[in-house]
Amino acid sequence: MPPTRPPGLYEELVTRRLEAALEEIRGEGWRDEVATLDPAEAPGVLARFVHDLVEPLLGSLSGDDRTARQLTIEPHVKTLFCDGSWSLCRRDASTTKG
Repeated sequence: MPPTRPPGLYEELVTRRLEAALEEIRGEGWRDEVATLDPAEAPGVLARFVHDLVEPLLGSLSGDDRTARQLTIEPHVKTLFCDGSWSLCRRDASTTKG
């Protein structure tokens, strides 16, 4: 049987909100351990963070035009993450099969 971990958060990106919560519990005498994000693991960790943030938001949309409204996120993602040099970002998302 694998060893059990004590209660806590694991593999969580420390956002401003989480950092504020950590500061609060530190003030109550709790202890935490925060590790630096390994650059080799950063793409996967950050992709999971964005996925976990965006998927529920997209899933909460309703109505006959739900899919069309969900697809409106694509140009915003490109604006945030693409500098024009990434071949993936130059791909036309409207041709993506889903």
